Amino acid sequence: TMGVELNAKSVMKSLASLANPEAEAVSRRFFKTGPGQYGEGDRFRGIAGPSYLSYSKDSQPDSVPESNWLQIGRTDTPILRCHGEGQNAFVFKEEGVYLVSFEGGSIPYRVDLLDSTVRLYAPDTVVSVAGRVFALTTQGVVAGTNAGFKILSGPIEQELFQYFGPTLATVKTSAFGVSHETDRQYLLYLPALS
Repeated sequence: TMGVELNAKSVMKSLASLANPEAEAVSRRFFKTGPGQYGEGDRFRGIAGPSYLSYSKDSQPDSVPESNWLQIGRTDTPILRCHGEGQNAFVFKEEGVYLVSFEGGSIPYRVDLLDSTVRLYAPDTVVSVAGRVFALTTQGVVAGTNAGFKILSGPIEQELFQYFGPTLATVKTSAFGVSHETDRQYLLYLPALS
């Protein structure tokens, strides 16, 4: 050996050094780990996940060969949210939004950086309404298609950016968006300011 000792204690120490409390909180809420919930007792460290997507064989959604994967952006940043809309997937990462589009052929998907200025603020705010993807970002509320993103929250910017201050951690883990297709509305729910 080269002096590397692999035991449970050293592995746990290494994992603890990679922990991300914000990601841990999101995972605990998403997987319903509270008392009486289906994931009660499950624990998370919030460690960055992979920066790639896997895809299934054509017309075989349960068959995902190990070779069917796409690298999405930088390898040192995790995927924050992936959202499908039509034949496209919008992949939100720290460095922006990537568009995964269906092309067909031997490599059926194409990955492009769609917008490097859009930085997702709260992952649960990403939803689709009438063919557009909406999200709460560091620029405010944005809406996008495969042609790009546009800021929509200009008229309420002052009120919205109040949430970007001391309540930042709460907003990141508690804010969520809802799609109301009938009225073609994006509804954004934010925690109360104290």
